[in-house]
Amino acid sequence: MKTLAYSRYFHKLCAAGWDYVSNPGKAAIWHPRAKLIFVKRTTVLQDSKAFCKELKFLWKTPDKFITTMRRKMFFAAALCCIVSAVMVSCGKDNPDTPEPEPTPDPEPEVPVTPKDTVVYAVGQEAVPGKGYYYATIWKDGKRILLSDGSYDAFCNGAYADGETIYIAGCEATGDLVDDGYYEPYHQNVGVIWKFKAGEEDKAEKTVISDGKYSTSPIAVTVADGKVYAAGFDTPDYDRRAILWTDGQPQYLTDGKTDALAYCIYSDGKDVYVGGYVQPAGNKQGGIATIWKNGVAQRLTSGNTVAKVNAICVDGGKVYAAGSEKESGGRWKGVLWIDGVAQDFTDYAGTEVTGLYVKDGEYVIEGNMTETNSAKDICPYIWTSAGAQKVAETTLCQGVGLAVAGNDIYVAGNENAGYDSEYNPINIAYLWKNGVEQELEVEYKNDFSLWGVICAYVEKK
Repeated sequence: MKTLAYSRYFHKLCAAGWDYVSNPGKAAIWHPRAKLIFVKRTTVLQDSKAFCKELKFLWKTPDKFITTMRRKMFFAAALCCIVSAVMVSCGKDNPDTPEPEPTPDPEPEVPVTPKDTVVYAVGQEAVPGKGYYYATIWKDGKRILLSDGSYDAFCNGAYADGETIYIAGCEATGDLVDDGYYEPYHQNVGVIWKFKAGEEDKAEKTVISDGKYSTSPIAVTVADGKVYAAGFDTPDYDRRAILWTDGQPQYLTDGKTDALAYCIYSDGKDVYVGGYVQPAGNKQGGIATIWKNGVAQRLTSGNTVAKVNAICVDGGKVYAAGSEKESGGRWKGVLWIDGVAQDFTDYAGTEVTGLYVKDGEYVIEGNMTETNSAKDICPYIWTSAGAQKVAETTLCQGVGLAVAGNDIYVAGNENAGYDSEYNPINIAYLWKNGVEQELEVEYKNDFSLWGVICAYVEKK
């Protein structure tokens, strides 16, 4: 195949009148006073012989110009014969000439298994008459319990690794903690729940703290088969930021000043944790901080309170979203890209709790008040196109974000007042593209959401 192709190209260049490109099945000669004459072709060598035979008509033409041209055409034909013979001979007789490679069969198309988007919202729901909370997940709005209601249990964050779901949270033990400020409360142990989508009733629970101090994992992720979680414990009055790797703790701070870890991201090579650290000697300040593989990077000075609530990596750039207090005590949302602050909103009274970035385009989630009044706080999302109100619900904070294709899911919590016994009424919401999604609940006046994720599972 290759030899023939080269032969065609060579004749096209060297022999006036050869035309294999426009007429691949025939050889051709051209004379300015004659029509194009085609010669039937079998092999390259035979075509050359036939070509010479067909030149006889030229020798019978008395015209002087034709006489001149016939000499030129003769030498051209002779050259074609020689070259063709050599090339055919080389292709047949030279043992070093590789055999034409067979054209490989096209790769069979691998059928793509269709996927369904399954939405998990995570949080907790009060147990009527007991005063405890169930660790609760909502799968496409359907309520599923991870605890039995005999003790407090909470879901704080979630991550979908394919069809495997990981939930970070905590459970109360029988031990009570007295911090000197409030009534004694039950000490928590950190917990990771793991289950396959569709097998929520088979959730496996792993305790990742020793019960010595009250512990709360806030966020979880998975990379290269390792399970990472971020959160804090309370050994004394001040909290310690912690990174867990497969259940083993790494303390990011020493507990001498207050510190929290709110979010986590891993690209399989590096692990990023976001949160804040209180500066020594300044109880009113907080430094927005990213820990990369356990090493702290400060994003703010600590003169005021600032924190990182969401983090991800896209295109080699580290995106961190959070909030910083301005003069007057109002929060303002901040997006840091590789440590450089980017203002995405002009409004004070903005807090950020969720972030999604793909191909440099971001979706930021949180809450904002346009009137600078706490009474009209509403959930919002921000993109490069600007701010968009998720819902008109007031006194509501956005607390979670998930993106699936063109769909944006936002979780939020509303402080709806107090009941007849002055217990706070907490109501959770889940919105898809601004449309409220129904959530199945046992007790509608006391349940909360703290995260939302999307999993992609095979269609049944």
